[in-house]
Amino acid sequence: MTGPRIDEPAGLSTDQPPPSPSALAPGVAWSRIALHCTPLPAERVPIADATGRVLAEAVVSAVDLPRETNSAMDGFAVRAAEGPYDAVPIVGESRAGVPLGGELPPGSVARIATGATLPAGADAVVKVEDAVVDGDRVSLPAVPFGNNVRVAGEDLAAGGTVVAAGTRLAPHHLVAIAAAGVPSVSVHRRPVVSVVVTGDEIVPPGAPVGPGQVTDVHGIALPALVRAAGATVGEVVHAGDDRATLVAILEGLAPADLVLVTGGLSVGRHDHTRPALAAIGAELVVERLLLRPGQPTAVAVRADPHQLWFGLAGNPVSAFAIAALLVVPAIRALSGLPVGALTSATAPLAAAVRPDPVRWLALRAVRRGPEVQVLQGQGSHMVAALAEASSLVLLPPGPEPLEAGTPVDVLDLDRLAAPATTP
Repeated sequence: MTGPRIDEPAGLSTDQPPPSPSALAPGVAWSRIALHCTPLPAERVPIADATGRVLAEAVVSAVDLPRETNSAMDGFAVRAAEGPYDAVPIVGESRAGVPLGGELPPGSVARIATGATLPAGADAVVKVEDAVVDGDRVSLPAVPFGNNVRVAGEDLAAGGTVVAAGTRLAPHHLVAIAAAGVPSVSVHRRPVVSVVVTGDEIVPPGAPVGPGQVTDVHGIALPALVRAAGATVGEVVHAGDDRATLVAILEGLAPADLVLVTGGLSVGRHDHTRPALAAIGAELVVERLLLRPGQPTAVAVRADPHQLWFGLAGNPVSAFAIAALLVVPAIRALSGLPVGALTSATAPLAAAVRPDPVRWLALRAVRRGPEVQVLQGQGSHMVAALAEASSLVLLPPGPEPLEAGTPVDVLDLDRLAAPATTP
């Protein structure tokens, strides 16, 4: 009898050297990075431009909501104590934008439209369907005090909080903010993220690809991920495999809060990213990751000006996986959002999976109903499985296979786009 099938993700090399003693688990690496991701300063923006921004201060209503006591129905404004009403005179009309002037005289009623200001002296509304109109007079049934009336401030009093600080604004928040008479809001500045793609072999998309060359992936995918996470893309620059040139490019970048440098992180003669970061005064806070793909990842900090530098592996899947797991949380933290777990959910495995004995794994996977299925094609150069994937499964190291049904941590890729969230 055979045991349960164990998924052995294709493409993951089993010929791996021992991990560096300085390599960090993803959660430990994030804890170091998070120390340098305090929210950026606030700025005021018109509410029309505030969607997707994170509030630095609570939005406080400038007015009562509703602003005035008004009618919830089309009908007749009345004094409740006078009902029922037998052929009483109709003395005028209150409609939206044109209230009835003066006080409602005793023994009379006024036509009123939905949302129109309740006349002084009136305290209830009889809906039009219950009225019997005869010329300029009307008969109405008795109704209780406050019937079909919206009282000023019953939704929110002036000075009350409309939306809490730390909220990423979505269109539904703007409904209340605009109604509250607030023309602009205080939000954290969007992080600016620049991308430097290194490698003599890189050619732009659409350009002829010669022997030994590859089309630039990072210069397309990483800026797209940055925008989706709610940041602003600064510069996207290509650098060849020359140390002096790379140092000059890094020094010459326009101001940015984060800089992503792809490639050049191994120990070969043409790998210059680590020494280039040292040359510009950036100090490593993460030297390597105890994670596949993405082991060579380096994260550095420069104090003046304050910048985070992410050295991402040149392989496309490695760079994307680390950007999803660590760069997106950094963007969110700089934007003013709290960052909890690096993953977004847990789900049971659809089939048994063998973890790495000593390293964490970030495996491309798809949701199958409530379960998650690890895909084949897990090499860091294999992009087809990334296109198929809906999620990354983050597996801790371990000596034994994880059986089908075992709950695992999952980062759903559709969560990488900036969500509308509240603290």
